[in-house]
Amino acid sequence: MKKYIIQILATSFIFELLLIAFRRLNSLISAIKVYSNDRLTKELSHIPSEKGVLYGPFKGLRLINENTFLSYNAILGSIEFELHSVVQEIIDSRFDTIINIGASEGYYSVGFALKSPGTNLIAYEYETNHQKRLLQNAKLNGVQDSVKILGLFDQDALESLNLLDGKRYCLFCDCEGYEREILNEKNHHMFLNTDILVEIHDIFYPGISEQIRSVFKESHSIEVIDTVDDLNRPEVYGKSIPELKGVHYNTQKVIMSENRGQPMQWFWMKALKR
Repeated sequence: MKKYIIQILATSFIFELLLIAFRRLNSLISAIKVYSNDRLTKELSHIPSEKGVLYGPFKGLRLINENTFLSYNAILGSIEFELHSVVQEIIDSRFDTIINIGASEGYYSVGFALKSPGTNLIAYEYETNHQKRLLQNAKLNGVQDSVKILGLFDQDALESLNLLDGKRYCLFCDCEGYEREILNEKNHHMFLNTDILVEIHDIFYPGISEQIRSVFKESHSIEVIDTVDDLNRPEVYGKSIPELKGVHYNTQKVIMSENRGQPMQWFWMKALKR
């Protein structure tokens, strides 16, 4: 009986999760239907992409431009705007090395390399196409010598970093739930001197936030950063961007969407002892 109850609860949770995702996806699809990519490009043609990122801590960062929804989000500096103050803190801290797990096309890896001269960047990205784009973006900004691009991050990769060598490290982690395999009791001792900014994916693995909190609560201060729901991002951040004045709200929803099924959290965990 217990087994069947667990199955029912798990099924109910999955159904609720899918329902939330469907509602948000449906709203985004409705917005996208209103605007084809060509029409979107025309409506946003006044945004000067050649100047690079216009706002936020990575202002001036140049990116390969394809006039996609994501590229506009990057150009406006609105990607994960909830993190702006922490990202600026990381830049100002002048770490010896910043390790980016889940680096994608290099918005953060290249951005940190550009804004933190003298800091080494190690970017782990499994997808080869993303690795190529990351290298292109690094070259575009002249920081290719500061960014080391590697593939899969696993236990061997973690142990090879030697995070207890006395240097100042920062771990930036957005790896779709794999953080539970990294930030656990087994590995905790390796991070005693490392500051960590990690996106928490309870949406994929319920309870992962409590796992990480319980492991690090004695060794790190933990600041919780709540993300803004995709549907509300234009209201919260869009008003501060002059280039979006007069741009249709549906267009703003499309270009500022983070494609999350529901609001999530980041943990900014700072080592208490160095």
